[in-house]
Amino acid sequence: MTKVLLIHPIARETEPPYHPPLGLLSIAAVLDALGEQVAVLDLNAFRISLDAFRHEIRADEWDVVGFSALTSQYKHLKKLVPIVKEEHPDALIIGGGGGFSAQPREWLRWLPVDVIVIGEGENTIVELMDVVYSKRFNEVRGIAYKDENGKVKFTEPRPFIGMPDSGVFESLDDLPYPAWDLAPVEVYLQNSRIPLCPATMDPNIRRLSITHERGCPYDCRFCYHCAMSARDYRRIYGKEFKGWPAIRRPSPEYVVNHIKYLRMKYAINFVSMLDENLLADKKWCLEFADLYEREGLAGLVRFGCLGHPSCFDPALIRRLKDVGLTYVSIGAESADQRVLDALNKRSTVEQIQNAIDVCIKCEVYPITTWMITPDDNIESVLRTIRFWRRNQIKCKPFFETPYVATPLFEKYKDKIIDYFLEDEEKRRIVELEREGKTGEVERIKDRALERYVERLGDATDLTINLNPNFDDLQMLGLQQAMFEQDERRIIKWREKRIRS
Repeated sequence: MTKVLLIHPIARETEPPYHPPLGLLSIAAVLDALGEQVAVLDLNAFRISLDAFRHEIRADEWDVVGFSALTSQYKHLKKLVPIVKEEHPDALIIGGGGGFSAQPREWLRWLPVDVIVIGEGENTIVELMDVVYSKRFNEVRGIAYKDENGKVKFTEPRPFIGMPDSGVFESLDDLPYPAWDLAPVEVYLQNSRIPLCPATMDPNIRRLSITHERGCPYDCRFCYHCAMSARDYRRIYGKEFKGWPAIRRPSPEYVVNHIKYLRMKYAINFVSMLDENLLADKKWCLEFADLYEREGLAGLVRFGCLGHPSCFDPALIRRLKDVGLTYVSIGAESADQRVLDALNKRSTVEQIQNAIDVCIKCEVYPITTWMITPDDNIESVLRTIRFWRRNQIKCKPFFETPYVATPLFEKYKDKIIDYFLEDEEKRRIVELEREGKTGEVERIKDRALERYVERLGDATDLTINLNPNFDDLQMLGLQQAMFEQDERRIIKWREKRIRS
C-alpha cells in the first residue's frame, strides 16, 4: 500500500472557497479504489500559513505527494513544493491539472517536481502507481518527467477516456465519483451563498459544484481547456491529433445519479454545474431534464450552468427551467462584433441579445461576463456600455488576460517576456546576443516568463496591458467607467483625444 497525499493550493484568495477541487478529488477516488492510502489537504478550504503547512505535512510519512493547480495558483506552488521536497526528500512529487499541463517543460524546470501528468489523470495515475518505486516512467503514457540527468522527457500522448486503448477507465461513466469523503465538504457548504442570482443568495441554500464535461467545442483565443481536447494536445505536443474529440461528457444517467448521491449524503438543494458549455448538446440536455424529473430531483435540487451565446434555444431553456434551472452564465465578452471576431468567439451581438431575451422570457437569470480586450477602442467600449444600459446589466468587466497555453498567449509571448525582463537583463541580453550565447539568453528569458506566471491571478486584475489604445492607468479607469456606465466620461475622453 502506497501512502499518497494530494494537495490543492489556494485559489482566488480574495474570494471565499466556493468550489471544491473536483479534479483532485477524482484522482483521490481512483487511488482509493486501487487500495492506496490517500489523504487530501485542501489549502483553498483551510488557508493555513506556510508554517502550519510544514507542520501538517510533517505529521506523517508520504510515498507520493501530488499537487493539482491552475496557472493562477503557481505563486503558491512556488512556496509549497520546495517545503514538501525538504520534508519528504524521498517522496515522488507529481503535478497535475491545468497549470502543469499548460507548461510541463517550464514547470519541471521551475519546481522540484518529478512527474507531470498531462491532461486528465484517472488512467495515468493507475499506471504511475505501478512504477512509483521502480521509476520506470518511460512505460507510462501521458506524462512528462525528469530523467536521472535532469532532462525533461515526454512519453507517448495518452488517448482520451472514451477512445480506444485509453486505459482501465474506458468511458467517463466508468469513473468513480469524486472522493467527497476526503474533502472538507462542510467548508464549501458554509460558503454555499455565491453572488450569482437571487436563488444562490438564499440563506437556506446548500450548494455544491460539480463538473463532468471535458473539453469544449469552441476555441476562444483567451481560453484553455486543461489539455482535455485535441486543440490543447496540439499545442502541447506540437503535432496534429486528427479524429480526437474536442468535447466529451458522460451519460445523463451518470450525472443525475451523482446529484442524487450528493442530495442523499449532504442534503444539498442546489448544484452549480461548471461544465464549460452544458447547453452545446441539446439532445443530452433534454435527456438529462427528463431523467432529472423521473428521479424526483425537480423541485428538490435547483441548478445553474454555463452556455455559449449561440446555444439558447427557447424550448431547451424552458424545459431545463421546468426541472430546476435558475441561472445561466453567458460568456458575452463584448457588444462589438469586430471584437467578438478577434476573440474567435464564433458568436454575434444578436446571439448575445437573444440569449438574454430567452432567459428572461423563461424566467431564468442571465449572468453575463464581459472583458476589456487588446482590440478594444473607445467606440467598442461605448457600444458595450449602451448594450448594458438597454439590458439593465451592471458589471465590472474582466481584462482579457493571456493565460499560458491560450492562443492569446502564443500571439503575445515575446512581448510578455520583454515586459517582464528587468533593465539589467535587457542590457545583458544585448551583450550575450553579440557574443552568440543563445543558451544564456534563453535562460534569462525563462526567468522573465516565470515572473509573469507568478503574477497571473484573477482576470479582474491588470497583469499586463496589451492594448495599444490605452496605457495602464487608462485601462483601470476604463474598467471603472464601464462599471459605472459613465458614458459621458468616456465621450469626453474621446473628444480630448481628437483635440490633441
